[in-house]
Amino acid sequence: MTNSLDPTARQDELHPDLLARLQNMMMYLQLPEGGVRTAFPDEISCRDRFIAIRWPDGVCCPACGDHSVNMLPKRDLFQCRQCRKQFSPTSGTQLHRTRLSVQMWLFATEAVIQWNAQRYMYGEITIDALGTRLGVHTEAALRVRRIVSHDISVNGSGLLRHAVCTRDPDVPRAIQPWTSQHFQWAKAKVSPGVGPALI
Repeated sequence: MTNSLDPTARQDELHPDLLARLQNMMMYLQLPEGGVRTAFPDEISCRDRFIAIRWPDGVCCPACGDHSVNMLPKRDLFQCRQCRKQFSPTSGTQLHRTRLSVQMWLFATEAVIQWNAQRYMYGEITIDALGTRLGVHTEAALRVRRIVSHDISVNGSGLLRHAVCTRDPDVPRAIQPWTSQHFQWAKAKVSPGVGPALI
């Protein structure tokens, strides 16, 4: 049997609430050592990570799908050689035209994952806490939380989740994935003082 970390491959049925908590804890355990700010210390490294996750086979035009693109460094855009369309790394995603940098999106994703993993102790991250952490107003924080929460959900695209979840959680081979035993193992690993630092 494989030790798959895909929640759709679970063997025994966990209650949907426990399954969601387990998924949140597993994302938490996959956050980079020292946090996103350590792993991706500047806007360029965050942008490069986002691009690598979005286009693993190389940047391609969202309009025509062609891979022959030029970088326009002064405008921080790409231009397709085929259709001449200009686009940014966030074009065609929910992040487009939000006026937040990719770096801020990665920080927000980390914050939401951290709080969701410890929800049973702290509740969902508040709009005020997220806004303060990112330095944005309440309306912007509400939109950011909504977009990130959808992205990291089972039905979301996972673009932001994959950008920040960089580590292998090292689940012991003896533990059957997505079972109550897996849940208990993850809960013990996520207990306060273990894993990436909370906000």
